Amino acid sequence: MRFLTRQLAVFGTALSLLASGGAHAQATINVSVSDNRYSPINVTAAPGDNIVFTYNGQSSHPTVSDNAAFATFPMNSSNRTRTITLNAAGVYGYHCQLHGSAGSGMFGTITIQPLGTRAEATPPTSFTTFPNPVSATRDERVTVSFSQRAGTDGKLRLLNVIGRVVRETTVHQAGETGETRLSLDVADLPAGIYFTSLVLGERVVETRRLIVQP
Repeated sequence: MRFLTRQLAVFGTALSLLASGGAHAQATINVSVSDNRYSPINVTAAPGDNIVFTYNGQSSHPTVSDNAAFATFPMNSSNRTRTITLNAAGVYGYHCQLHGSAGSGMFGTITIQPLGTRAEATPPTSFTTFPNPVSATRDERVTVSFSQRAGTDGKLRLLNVIGRVVRETTVHQAGETGETRLSLDVADLPAGIYFTSLVLGERVVETRRLIVQP
């Protein structure tokens, strides 16, 4: 009887995994740390994935989280690899303590997607922001143009340097050309570094830096 109970429990667990699409297989995302550059600058991962930084430079590049999401770690000839994991969905900026700052110089971003969303949409073939830099007093608005798959809804978000959403607008279904142009109000935003983030089908498919000037 106990054997049958155990078999039923195992069978029930298997059915649950099939219904939910299976457990998430932890992936490895690689970031190369060379002199004055992280490559790729923008990476996308799921919660719990391993993000591996590998040193390939000549100079020291201590790496700092813009919003203290992870502890500062060295990148030099004596510390050639570092693995971090992030468990909450969001956009995490980081930079080299010696050769960059938040969103400027030697910097990068990590976008953490909720589980089950990374394969639902494809990145746009083009994505531009104009003007960039944008003046909050003179221009007041920035235009974001991009291509998308026809019939795809989503959101365009503007995030500050710590990953907080400060603007959000709906992306409605595109026509046959798949071309979309949206305008974001920046008139009352403090000067600084921001990120425009395109979300299609609940997946962040593109993130770009935007500089807001007085």
